[in-house]
Amino acid sequence: MTHYGNEYVVTPEIAEIFLRQRRRLLDAGQGELVPLPHAQGVAMLWVEASVPCGTAPITVLDGEDVEAARRRWGLCRRRRASSGTAGAASDSARSIDGPTLVSG
Repeated sequence: MTHYGNEYVVTPEIAEIFLRQRRRLLDAGQGELVPLPHAQGVAMLWVEASVPCGTAPITVLDGEDVEAARRRWGLCRRRRASSGTAGAASDSARSIDGPTLVSG
């Protein structure tokens, strides 16, 4: 979420909840402070029709360590249930499993 020049990194679930709250407020023609838990803490953001909002996935370039990228973005490490993904083919840019950059 870009709000007064600040960007917030959140999980896809948090982004979805925030965007649902935003849609509810826009549909009602209202404005309200909405909490946004993010990688650095929690922010209270004013939401109304005049405040643009959107999401974009965080990606890492081929060859960049995904765990290092997650730490750089301030995100917790998630354990994967499956093993054997180390030999998987990679694209030039991969999506980091979980985090989403909310921007507007």
